[in-house]
Amino acid sequence: MFKICIIMKTKSITVVLIIISMCSCLRTLPDEVFSMMRIPYNGKEIRLDGCYVSDKVFNKRCEYNFFYSDGVLFVFSDLVNIENISQFTGGIDDMRKYKSCWGLFQVENNIIKAQRWKSSDDAVQSIVQNRTYKIINDTTLSIDILNDGDINYYHFKKFTPKPDSTNVFIK
Repeated sequence: MFKICIIMKTKSITVVLIIISMCSCLRTLPDEVFSMMRIPYNGKEIRLDGCYVSDKVFNKRCEYNFFYSDGVLFVFSDLVNIENISQFTGGIDDMRKYKSCWGLFQVENNIIKAQRWKSSDDAVQSIVQNRTYKIINDTTLSIDILNDGDINYYHFKKFTPKPDSTNVFIK
């Protein structure tokens, strides 16, 4: 019985070591850089006094998109029906620390072109994700993120106070 326990412990330790070594094989690459320029937005196509909240809910979470007059985009997911800054899970200051929450946007006619960072699946790196939102009206946006016909809608929600766009990732 004692020999069986030692053999099982040895096999368990070997499996753990193999998993750790496989995880450490991810390459570390420099983060990608936006190709889009930061341009101030002063149009009337979208509202800036709140955020656009996704209709789709996954595990009681939805996406919040904050657009700013300085051309910065702040995007993250959190619990549905959040009404003010103090209700964000872990606090808004925690969200601000993640590079993947930040991006840039530009409005052209009824289209919002945006770039934001997201984590790479095969390297330690932030890669650029391009998004194209269609402006239906100043309170409704739509997007087909995966270009597979599955449309996500975002509806404007007045949000006061709105977190500011200051961050360490976009200068």
